[in-house]
Parts: sequence; structure tokens; C-alpha cells
Amino acid sequence: MTRDERAVEATSTKYSRLIRGCIRGIMPEKSDIDECENDVYLKLWQLIPPDEPENFSAYICKTARYLAMNALKKKSRNKRRADTESSFEELSEDIIGNSLDPESSLESRELAGIVSDFLKTKPKEQRIMFIQRYWYYASVTEIAQSLGVSKAKVSVTLTRLRKELREMLLQQGYKER
Repeated sequence: MTRDERAVEATSTKYSRLIRGCIRGIMPEKSDIDECENDVYLKLWQLIPPDEPENFSAYICKTARYLAMNALKKKSRNKRRADTESSFEELSEDIIGNSLDPESSLESRELAGIVSDFLKTKPKEQRIMFIQRYWYYASVTEIAQSLGVSKAKVSVTLTRLRKELREMLLQQGYKER
């Protein structure tokens, strides 16, 4: 596989909205989104080839989230966006203490598989709430508006999902810390 400059333009045309959505949940300012989107295209150019992702849109989202989180850390080490920080805190504290370490790739992949299996057992609305909150970092208000439900329903559902996931992880051998 070789690189083709037209691929960047084609990717931008088809996936710009998806990329910007992934970034917007982490970095809401337009200038930051624009800069990070360009970084995504550069990173994809550098990675493909040799990588040949099976699910290109998921690969793009993962890359966009990774780059946006790194940019956010650089921009303000101590002043993280409250929604992003709180979603990490919710998930890590309610599920397995503070042991979610995104740097630990083997554990992260294993954990991602367990979370994916867990979500497959849930109704579509609950999966959407979970993914919007913990993948796209949407606020409870944004999730409620997008689904046409109350904020209370979203909060209660997310709390229950975290509790169920925590119990499942404990059964799988993850320990509370």
C-alpha cells in the first residue's frame, strides 16, 4: 500500500464531521478543534500505511480522541475541562477505583473488550448514553437533549450502568483499589 495525497482530501470530505465531533467533546473551542483536526489528518498520513485498520471510522475516532486529549493536557495541565475530568472520575471511581490507566495498553484492550461485551447486553438507548458520555465526553445535558429524555433519566441510567459494569469487572477478576 502506498500513500496518495488525494486520500487526505477524501478523508476530510467523508470524515470531517465525525472527527470534529470526537474532538469537540474534549476541546470545545473552534480554533482548538480546527488545529486538532489537522493533526488527525497528519497522524493518519503517518500511520497508514503500514497500519491497515479494519474499521476506519473507529480508527479515526481513536486517533482524534488521543490527539485531542494530548492537546488538552498540553494546553492546560491543571485546568482540565470539567466535563471531561468528571466523566473520567465517574468511570474510574465507580467501576474499579482509580485503576483505569490509559497508558497500559494491554489492560486497556482487555478492558475495552469487557466493556464492549457489557454494552452489547444493554438496550440501544443505554448504549448511546454510555458511549456519548464516556467516548465523546458529552455532558448529561447534551445527552438528554439528543435523546429527548430528562437529565435525571440520563444521570440515573449512567449511575446504574457504572454500577453494573463495576460488578461485572469484579467478577472478571478486576480488583477494587
